[in-house]
Amino acid sequence: MSHHKHSNFAHTTRKHNQLGLTLVEALVVLFILGIVSLIVFMDFQRSQKRFALQNAAQQLSLDIRQAQALALQIKEESIGVPARYGIYIENSSLNSYVLFGDRKGVGVEG
Repeated sequence: MSHHKHSNFAHTTRKHNQLGLTLVEALVVLFILGIVSLIVFMDFQRSQKRFALQNAAQQLSLDIRQAQALALQIKEESIGVPARYGIYIENSSLNSYVLFGDRKGVGVEG
């Protein structure tokens, strides 16, 4: 009959290893954190672009309303020459537009 003894040192070492992380476990955790961070960052960028687009659309809408209000104001004042107000968007530059007033009927005035 053989009798096996467990040493306290081996038992203590095993417990110590169970409390720590192996290199592979640490790398897996870092990889998962990296993937989650990347997803959050990409969603944040998408949200920023969507917010910028909404702001630009709202500003364009406000400028169109301003052009309408100015045109109606001039019409009510009935100044001899009809005035034109509007928004000019050039095809080559879709990032900007001009809100114009033309009281003389000859072109764009800034």
